[in-house]
Amino acid sequence: NPLTVSYTIGGTAINGTDYTQIGSSVTIAAGVASATVTIHVLSDGSNDGVETSILTLAPQAGVYVVGTPSSATVSLLDIEAQLFNVSFLDDNRIYRDPTPATYNDWFPPYYAAPQWVVGPVGKTAPVSYTSGADPSGNDVLHAGASIYVPTGWSAYYPNVMIKAAGTSGYDLTPGAAAMSNGYLTVQDEAAVKPFDISANYYSAFTLSWKISADGGATWLNVGQSTNPLYVTWKTPATTLYETVLQVGTIGASGMLAENGVVNGVFAQFATLSITPRTGSTALIYNHLVEAALGGTAPNTLAELLAFGHGDCDSWAAFLQATLLSQGVTAGNSELIVPADHFIWTGGWPITAQFTVNNVNFNPIGYVFPGAPVGYYWADGAAPTGPGGMILEGSIGQGRPTVNKPGQTFNHHAVVTYGGKIFDPSYGTTFDTLSMWEDASVVALAAEIGTTYYYKVRNPGDNMMSWGW
Repeated sequence: NPLTVSYTIGGTAINGTDYTQIGSSVTIAAGVASATVTIHVLSDGSNDGVETSILTLAPQAGVYVVGTPSSATVSLLDIEAQLFNVSFLDDNRIYRDPTPATYNDWFPPYYAAPQWVVGPVGKTAPVSYTSGADPSGNDVLHAGASIYVPTGWSAYYPNVMIKAAGTSGYDLTPGAAAMSNGYLTVQDEAAVKPFDISANYYSAFTLSWKISADGGATWLNVGQSTNPLYVTWKTPATTLYETVLQVGTIGASGMLAENGVVNGVFAQFATLSITPRTGSTALIYNHLVEAALGGTAPNTLAELLAFGHGDCDSWAAFLQATLLSQGVTAGNSELIVPADHFIWTGGWPITAQFTVNNVNFNPIGYVFPGAPVGYYWADGAAPTGPGGMILEGSIGQGRPTVNKPGQTFNHHAVVTYGGKIFDPSYGTTFDTLSMWEDASVVALAAEIGTTYYYKVRNPGDNMMSWGW
């Protein structure tokens, strides 16, 4: 018959604190000579050295008699180990967003391993890998760690192992630890599976680290690392500024085909509210001059990220970079810039400007055919005569009423993909070049309440392509 044996627990270790709670009895099954009581050590956050747990059998009259020995003692080495740092290896290099002091640097600063968990450096550095859609890229998580252990652990080396459980099952395989100067280290352990075949963003990717002193039989929790993790669709083909990477990866998340990636990325621009990864204020459209830039408008991606606002060139470069951050191919994507002059045969001089949407409104002072007497167009400057008006365009990034994309620019830039026009300054997509051109004319006619407008398009288009 089964036999239930009672016992008491003593010793310097505390039941339920230094090890998992154990009861006061154990049952020996019928036909079996013994039963085992297992003690699982817990981390209590303190270095208590060697502690003991003593199990003493308690007699039960008429049931069984306690023989000799009547007790057993186990020693617990309570010397706390602590995760010190984590290094992500074979990852995509991420560059910090430019600042007003660094936007002009040839070599922008980047996040470097290790990402410290304990120590002087911040612990939330972003990390990036490539999805399984590009198996030729770095589609497998690799990481190493250093764990601080007091001297008592040296008695167990070289049987110490390290492993980590990752978010969504991206666990690191157990590896033998090396010991040096009080630290256990594992240099490079790979995840048990590659990343899925689509982009993904983990705002808090966690690795829960454990060590074993008995070759993997039992494991002790030593801490966890948490980082933003960006899994790009394919291998990036541009400098990965952190905001570019975040906008691109969030937009591409879950997309399998390139067209879905492109449209998902642009959907972020269509919100008209893109916030930097480490900021709280949305980036805005601005074609006005910037004193910090020596009297020029911010017209590069680095300037847009550094100053928080930029013109159409910078927004087009931003969209282009987000596509490249996801590995969108160059074969069917290009950045175009309409020519900065037009063929004009009307006898009036044309300035070295052209209008947004590649539409040429007549210069200041020219009365176009069919317009009411005294009306003419102003190309972004205050009119000098009666009936003049400032031409305003559609709503721009963060600019619903003022300083929005106007009807005349130098070098208004858009991105084309798959035959469609992506205009990040407006946050709008157009199916054809003609629709892109006509959009502001129609908006203008509605704005002034008249159908009188005059459009001249350069027959040759005279486009310039910016390749990558």
